[in-house]
Amino acid sequence: MSKTSYFAKLDDSKQDALRSIWSTGPSQFVVGPPGVGKTRLVTEIVRRALAGDATVRLLLSSQAHQALDHLAAAVQEMLKEVGLSDDVILVRSRADSGADLSGAQTPDRAKAYLKELKDSPLHRQAPRAIRQSLDEMTTAADVTGNLRAKLPLETLRQRRSFEALVLQSANVLFSTTNSADLARLIEDGAQFDWTIVEEAAKATGPELLAPQLLSMRRLLIGDHNQLPPFDTDRIAEFLADQTRVKLALAESDPVIGNIFRDFGLDDLKEAVEDDSVLSETCASARRMLLLFESLVTSELDRQKRSDQRRCRVATELLQQHRMHPAIATVISECFYDGTLTTPAERKAEFDSEQPPFTITDGRLPASPIVFVDLPYVQREGSASEQRPTYHNPAELKAVLSVLGMLNAAPKKPTEPPTLAVLSPYNEQVERLGRAIEDGLQSSLANIAGFKPGTSASGFESTVDSFQGSEADVVVISLVRNNDHVGRAALGILRDRRRMNVLLSRAKWKLVIVGSMEFLRVQGRRYRRHQKGDRAVPSFLAKMSEVFDRLADEMLVDGKTPKFTAVSWTSLTNRSTS
Repeated sequence: MSKTSYFAKLDDSKQDALRSIWSTGPSQFVVGPPGVGKTRLVTEIVRRALAGDATVRLLLSSQAHQALDHLAAAVQEMLKEVGLSDDVILVRSRADSGADLSGAQTPDRAKAYLKELKDSPLHRQAPRAIRQSLDEMTTAADVTGNLRAKLPLETLRQRRSFEALVLQSANVLFSTTNSADLARLIEDGAQFDWTIVEEAAKATGPELLAPQLLSMRRLLIGDHNQLPPFDTDRIAEFLADQTRVKLALAESDPVIGNIFRDFGLDDLKEAVEDDSVLSETCASARRMLLLFESLVTSELDRQKRSDQRRCRVATELLQQHRMHPAIATVISECFYDGTLTTPAERKAEFDSEQPPFTITDGRLPASPIVFVDLPYVQREGSASEQRPTYHNPAELKAVLSVLGMLNAAPKKPTEPPTLAVLSPYNEQVERLGRAIEDGLQSSLANIAGFKPGTSASGFESTVDSFQGSEADVVVISLVRNNDHVGRAALGILRDRRRMNVLLSRAKWKLVIVGSMEFLRVQGRRYRRHQKGDRAVPSFLAKMSEVFDRLADEMLVDGKTPKFTAVSWTSLTNRSTS
């Protein structure tokens, strides 16, 4: 297949991004909302780079192992499809995960090459000392765990050196941003032709430094409208309060050793004395904390203000392929100002194809978005959240009822549909997991034909652990339902980035379990606030408006609403008519 053919298969936004990436350097940023196919873009870049030069070296990185393994699996599949798998040295940096990449991790690659070398004529013709060293290294490659420490030091040194050689020889290396292997490559002066960082918005500035130091051509792909780096909100809030920063430095001064002072702490102490310098320093620290967001937002703002003919270093992918168009409408209007669209051909597929599941009980509507509506706690206390660790027994019961009304209907016997049960609260997820596991042999035996949306063994997941994943059917338990006001009422549901991820995982059907009136009441409280302030949940009011509009719109069959709200009592108590 020609380069033109591969290019033509990309949607318009990916074509624009690829043109910009290929024509502009040394750094490029791509903003990728949910479902736009960021991995598809990366695999095409890798294919083009390798097709143009078989010796090119690419470093593909991510802050999290799960995202990296997903990307690596996609690249492996692409290399097989285009016939390059035998010509490319693909290595997965040593990791605790990566089980889907059998044979690709550094020790596995080293072991395979050692075996090939031992079985080759070169081994038979080599001097005796070299043959002996090679035999010892080959034997040592089979040693794992605690037994490795018992190997001779010289053998261990040789093994590490050979693994370092494998890393330096890789055409395509997959490594997390904070991997020790990257530190080793930097020390060795290694360089790659490309560095591509996936999920870049989930990495802090310091975590992004190592991959950037290993190449002069860099591509960062992420979405600052989804989950940020772990715990950065708390750190950013701290940096925004100069009084707290001063107090923390004063209290820590007696316990800080001289070695830290040599690395700039004395300069920071001097900055504390000048409020303007401290303010600028804290602002710089906040920008470095959320480096991808800082760079991308400033560049996109510049593009809006300036001539569009100027070179762009940031592009946006705005055509999604994952979600049913009704679900995509909610995500687009609530979190992306209506800019996220579904291509006509993808919409036609959703209109014409049957979903890979069936609904076995008429009480569960066929709409792509269903809201199982529990009574607002101010009217009826039976559906309220419970503490000290947040969970909601009424919602758990409703979720189990929904699951009991689904059957898998795979399009191919080898491709079972996927199912995910999500919640923003760990306690609810754990309780859901136990209840689902208990029901699999009895009341929930019907969902045995589904597989989880991730590599985990259970269907249940938190929002944070499910970012980057998807499922044909997603059932969400929101948990929160109370008579509080302000921050105390919504808790995690205030976070538009977390809610964006939570609502955008479903492909065919999204079932939300919660109190619609509770969300509407909270949404009205924040309707007048600035939409750009992500600390304010103004998206809730917009979400209610979109739900109301979709309830009046029909699918192509002319009779199924795109959104339906159903009472939890009718779902859990009334028999099927």
